[in-house]
Amino acid sequence: MIEVNFFEKKARNVLPHLMVLFFFVGLIAISVYFFLLHGLYVNQNNQNTQVIQQQSEDVALAREMQSIDVLTEQNVQTISTLEDEQYPIVYLTDDITGMIPDSEEAVLSFELTDGTDVLIQLNQSVVEDSADLIVAFEALPYTSRVQMNRLEQQGEEGEYLIELSLTID
Repeated sequence: MIEVNFFEKKARNVLPHLMVLFFFVGLIAISVYFFLLHGLYVNQNNQNTQVIQQQSEDVALAREMQSIDVLTEQNVQTISTLEDEQYPIVYLTDDITGMIPDSEEAVLSFELTDGTDVLIQLNQSVVEDSADLIVAFEALPYTSRVQMNRLEQQGEEGEYLIELSLTID
């Protein structure tokens, strides 16, 4: 059997159509790739921002802790220096009361104020002896200043109330 074709078939060139189709498919594939890549980079950027924020808070906390450690170390050094340089209070009271003659003076009060000042009130019968007492107190190695705050006559018997303040180192 023979086939007879009465209609003429024109040969079509499909290559330009295929090229346009592949171009659009490639364009769509590249667009999808860039869209997905952009989404990936945005998510990575958000995660990095969160990590950086958390690390900056950690760094700030670490710096604060470090400054507190430095201040604590300085306080410990200051306290140890003060304790090393401070004259023990037991020996201080023994030295000061040992310098006051029991026959002429009586200690009315003995106060330690501010940790460096000693306030002494004496009942003394001879005023001139208080000058010797002040000189004796100034000769102590741990006193930096001796000051007479008050001298007051008590009655007519010639007894005087003397208030001295000593600054100790």
